[in-house]
Amino acid sequence: MKCLDSRPFLFLLIAMIGLFAGPALAQNSLPWTVQNVSGDARHTVGGAESPLAGGDRIGIGSKVTTAADARVVLARGAERMTMSPGSEIMIPAETGNMVTRIMQNLGTLLLKVNKRSEQHFEVATPYLAAVVKGTTFTVNVDQNGSAVHVVEGLVQVSDFKTGRSGLVRPGQTGVVPSTPGG
Repeated sequence: MKCLDSRPFLFLLIAMIGLFAGPALAQNSLPWTVQNVSGDARHTVGGAESPLAGGDRIGIGSKVTTAADARVVLARGAERMTMSPGSEIMIPAETGNMVTRIMQNLGTLLLKVNKRSEQHFEVATPYLAAVVKGTTFTVNVDQNGSAVHVVEGLVQVSDFKTGRSGLVRPGQTGVVPSTPGG
């Protein structure tokens, strides 16, 4: 029986574990795929803007905007994100303690997120963070504030200004105004 040097294999195994188990594993590192585009939608990466087309990959550092006539459907596995007209999202490299983080600056998103036992998906707006284990919900952002409406599942909504948080259940809407008392 011939003995083989196991060091190259061990190095490869350790590298793969680091790749798949480290913070970079964050789902944010897996790209979204554009399933459908209607109207004028744009993709910006590193300051370079281009029209968005079906099949395009949207990954870390990407910004996607939809004009008043546009709608975009993004998919990643079984997860879906539908951007309504007049929306803007970014996919940051930093996910904090979440596996996936979407930064939503404007507009409305409809999200269908895989169910997991732990909270793993966050949509952050200028006013709130919506954190989920898996559900279907919408997030709306405009100059008046942000709102989260839950269709299915449960979403924890946290107000960035007050630090308060609460659970939003199916059929409910959580609202955080842009100004206190607004």
